[in-house]
Amino acid sequence: MRTPEVLGKIPEPYNSRISLTAHDFFNEQPVVGADVYFFRHIFHNWPDLYCIKILRALIPALKPGAKVLINDGVAPEPGTMDIYEDKLIR
Repeated sequence: MRTPEVLGKIPEPYNSRISLTAHDFFNEQPVVGADVYFFRHIFHNWPDLYCIKILRALIPALKPGAKVLINDGVAPEPGTMDIYEDKLIR
């Protein structure tokens, strides 16, 4: 999916090298042979079993040396921060 709105988010020098795509990540990754696969804010919402399924669906698309980048949040242990901040996070 390379709509004008999406292209506007990619810095100009990288437009020809970066594709932002959406797909059902429980199915096999449709982009095969990329240098990098970037998962942003995906895994925090899923139990380990489903995270494993997401990553396994990526395996057939990976080439040797491909990188998998994961950008996600991790909540601190309950009760280790101010109660108001803790409630916001959870």
